[in-house]
Amino acid sequence: MPDISPFSLKGRFWRGNLHTHSNLSDGALPLDRTVEAYKDAGYDFVQMSEHFIDRYRWPLADTRQFRSNSFTTLLGAELHAMATSVGELWHIVAAGLPLDFEPPAPEETGPQLAARAAADTPNARHQEILGFLENEIGLEALKRMDYAEAARHFEAAIDLDGSNTPAYLNLGDVRFLEGDAAAAIGAWERLIERSPERAYLAFSRLEAAYPKADQPARFPGLCRRLIAANPQDWRARLALARHLSTNDAPREALDLLYRLKSLHADEA
Repeated sequence: MPDISPFSLKGRFWRGNLHTHSNLSDGALPLDRTVEAYKDAGYDFVQMSEHFIDRYRWPLADTRQFRSNSFTTLLGAELHAMATSVGELWHIVAAGLPLDFEPPAPEETGPQLAARAAADTPNARHQEILGFLENEIGLEALKRMDYAEAARHFEAAIDLDGSNTPAYLNLGDVRFLEGDAAAAIGAWERLIERSPERAYLAFSRLEAAYPKADQPARFPGLCRRLIAANPQDWRARLALARHLSTNDAPREALDLLYRLKSLHADEA
């Protein structure tokens, strides 16, 4: 049989591992160091599949805090059920489990446990993973300056996962590179409407794009709306102050900074 070298074929390959352990079960390293080791090794994703048994207090590792724009994690575990006909436990690596997945009942068989795991797998997490991948494929197209292809993938990422912040930013970047400032603004404002706490990621982009769309007053208006909706939004206050200080309104900018300092003093 000839040797097969699948990674020599055309296409985008994702490097990951679905089966590894930390010291939450029988691994050697703590959870954070285990995940960081995969990041440092250039992996795109990892799943901590801890032994889901009573001896380790039914661990299902919550690795969401380790996700970033270039690395993601899956939630899962290595499930075990009552002994097989040869006296060994079932070993079932399950991906996409909810964090509140219930331990198996004493009489639950391996096939029954696998069926329950499949039924409990949240579809939203699958959508999030697919959205992440679509965004990454879009970035590859953007590097080739294939703007139409990039935009198609960024839109697909948003359709799959409406909270995919990088996809909104990247879609706006593509539209701006195409010379369509209005469409770029639309993408970035969709992000702010969906996730106002992430608005600061689009501030510099919008501040540059609004004048090109003959709407220079929209940026300070946006900042003021965000501040009105959340007076604790210090990023919006700082962005507005910077904008005003460079647009002949230094006194108003200074007043905003004083109020920002007052907010921090009140929190202390």
